Amino acid sequence: MAEAVRSDLVSRLRIVRPLCPDHRTGTHPKAVSDRAVWSCTPEAHASEPVC
Repeated sequence: MAEAVRSDLVSRLRIVRPLCPDHRTGTHPKAVSDRAVWSCTPEAHASEPVC
């Protein structure tokens, strides 16, 4: 669901959210240890939990 909302924002409004607080780049949802987190693409680290 998180990816669908993120993709919709990008395609319709040209808004990339959420951003990695460390790198200021777009993130993608990813499952890590049974938790959903936003993963930073360039560094491949979990930036924050998906709420």
